[in-house]
Amino acid sequence: MVARPVYVSSGAFLASELEQVMAHAEKAGVTHLELSSSLSFIKDVQESLRTARRQFTLLIHNYFPAPAEPFVLNLAARDPVVLSKSLELCRRALHITAELGAPFYAAHAGFNASPRISELGQPITGGTWEERALAYDVFVESVRELTSLARSLGTCFCIENNVVAKFNAVGQSNPWLLLAEPEEMIAFANTLGDDNFGFLIDVGHLKVSAHVLGFDADQALESLAPWVRGFHLSENDGQTDSNQAFDESAWFLPWLSRFPQAVVVVEAYRLAPEQLESCLSILRNHMVTQA
Repeated sequence: MVARPVYVSSGAFLASELEQVMAHAEKAGVTHLELSSSLSFIKDVQESLRTARRQFTLLIHNYFPAPAEPFVLNLAARDPVVLSKSLELCRRALHITAELGAPFYAAHAGFNASPRISELGQPITGGTWEERALAYDVFVESVRELTSLARSLGTCFCIENNVVAKFNAVGQSNPWLLLAEPEEMIAFANTLGDDNFGFLIDVGHLKVSAHVLGFDADQALESLAPWVRGFHLSENDGQTDSNQAFDESAWFLPWLSRFPQAVVVVEAYRLAPEQLESCLSILRNHMVTQA
């Protein structure tokens, strides 16, 4: 019997500079580190990654490496400038992923809106229902391009499911956030028809979206199984995506053994050392697989 490796998101640590995150991770005994949106702009990314690779197995996620001039990454953007920036960030991330030999790079699902940075995780305004189909089409083409690039580089491209909190829903409908519901995610994957594409399932996002939009999170995982490449793990109250630490009662734990090849990332934020150790210990107990 062997234990599957567990990545820890950079967001789990009380730091935004890579060197500080690495120091905290090393002290916590972390060996697999996901570098994500919590990190500040790094002037010499390649040198920093060379240093980090000496200590950790690395995975990069979404808005990493952060650009010098911040913007909202949106692969469904109809603004050509935002779309161009978003595609270029993801292309760069895929090249880095290939250099690292990481299993995939995942970006967030797109928006049928043009949110400001301050609106992320907050109420979004903008796109109309009529524009949603246009945003979806742009998103399909963006992901198709990036999935093709990933294949040429010998890696994979994934999308993380969006979260629909009550403040971003209209009743039980979802006008602004793409790929939050399992039906749309399945339709999207079937439209791509590419086995080099998959989903990084954020279980916190799934729990909130299920509660607000009225679907069953367990049934959603069952239906999405053919495309699941990884998990972001955190807990919340089903109302908002608060990225809290989890305990043995977490709803998603029984699912981890169902996906023995999936990459697992602790994405609870700003954890005290004892909270991180508790999460890792719980996962060790649930993720032992046959050698």
